[in-house]
Amino acid sequence: MGCLCSKANDIAKSTRFHLRYFYRGTSRCIPRSVQVSFEKMTHLKLSFCKIDELSKLRAKNGVSPLSSLVRLKSLNLSHNNIKDYKGLFSGLTVLANLEKIDLSYNSLTSMPECFLMLGNIKSLLLTSNKITHSSGIDRLWSLEKLSLDGNQICTLKDVVGLSKLPCLMDLDVKENPLCKVSV
Repeated sequence: MGCLCSKANDIAKSTRFHLRYFYRGTSRCIPRSVQVSFEKMTHLKLSFCKIDELSKLRAKNGVSPLSSLVRLKSLNLSHNNIKDYKGLFSGLTVLANLEKIDLSYNSLTSMPECFLMLGNIKSLLLTSNKITHSSGIDRLWSLEKLSLDGNQICTLKDVVGLSKLPCLMDLDVKENPLCKVSV
């Protein structure tokens, strides 16, 4: 049994990621000999990756793997299985250039402490989650665009705090229960 575990560890240590790209509809592998650097990356799209709160993107020892992407301007995590944002976002405070995050089509219910991690965000897309109120989001002072459409916001008092955001110009709350008016 000890030998099997040892071999598994050796395999894990020698395994590398195969980076792929798409060109004219075909998927191709980047040769291992090519040096790939992510330090200049400005946009990262990780949608449809089955990322959840237990994924490899969680912070380890307080350092998020995403925190090394210092030039990152936009992060797309839409269409995943994210229920808890805290572990996923810890360490993002060092990303001074990050302006846009797309968390649409996940399973988030609230984001009460998101302002601690996403202070400079200008655009936050939360379409089709399970969000019931804007607590925490209403403290993102740099926010210019907020999409809360298709969530579970029932009353105006659940979003009234957003009126304090000085830069907010684009707010979408359509397709929420509050939009259903009974006659």
